[in-house]
Amino acid sequence: MAIIHWKRTPFPEADVTWDSWSLFDQFNKDWDRLFERSTVPALDVLETEEDCVIWVDVPGLEKKDLEISISGSILSLKGEKSTQKANGKEKESPARSELWSGKFERTVQLPDSVDPEKVTADLKEGVLKVTVAKKSAWKARQIAIA
Repeated sequence: MAIIHWKRTPFPEADVTWDSWSLFDQFNKDWDRLFERSTVPALDVLETEEDCVIWVDVPGLEKKDLEISISGSILSLKGEKSTQKANGKEKESPARSELWSGKFERTVQLPDSVDPEKVTADLKEGVLKVTVAKKSAWKARQIAIA
């Protein structure tokens, strides 16, 4: 038994060879391939009753390569990852290059309850941990019934 490919077209008797959906599918594949490799570090945000904690993956970066700022409840992270040089020679080109390099910037909208005056940051083993405390007026508290 032969399988016949069925094409849904407005005029089945016409010999239509162009399929708009295949063009769309090809565009989607190309678009996904374009963004396969991210040029910004990945991050996680955890909100607790006491604070917000942001973990950022920045392997290979040092403190001098990063800049953190906060304005209200918007946290900004800027940095630059330089290219790796073999034996300190800049003109040599690698046989294969999959690592990204260059400047990056990430912004994170934090809850309005954070206190921009109480921010700490720590960089260990390629993971940046930024802790932003919450304002005491926003913290939950128990109220006794009289």
